[in-house]
Amino acid sequence: MEKYRIHYHPMWEKTLSESQKSTYEELVQTVKPEDNQLTVKVVYGTYKRNGGFVITVFLNNGFKHAITVEKARVSVLDRDGKIIASDNFEPYLYINARSFQPWSFVFSKESVLQNNAELDSLQVTIEIK
Repeated sequence: MEKYRIHYHPMWEKTLSESQKSTYEELVQTVKPEDNQLTVKVVYGTYKRNGGFVITVFLNNGFKHAITVEKARVSVLDRDGKIIASDNFEPYLYINARSFQPWSFVFSKESVLQNNAELDSLQVTIEIK
């Protein structure tokens, strides 16, 4: 099987410390890549002080070609499949072939539907538009 690599958005490349990059590179080793599909692996999620929510994920491009994500509907679900937060985003991501890209989606207070959900088994759905 072809080895998958971690790829950072240029903004992340500039702002992440070497220690943070090392942590992401260790985490990505625990993720099983899926060929011929775009999959999402939750890294962590947390509520913000302002009532919003942030979720950091690995986007796994299992295709043999790069993909772009210009517009997407992103939903965060709890372990029971109930929506914690959902909103439309325009991340303008370019994800290299056979690679993982970490990304954070920040939800406003208005897009949060649950304010006290258990955060131990989060799921994320992304509908690319």
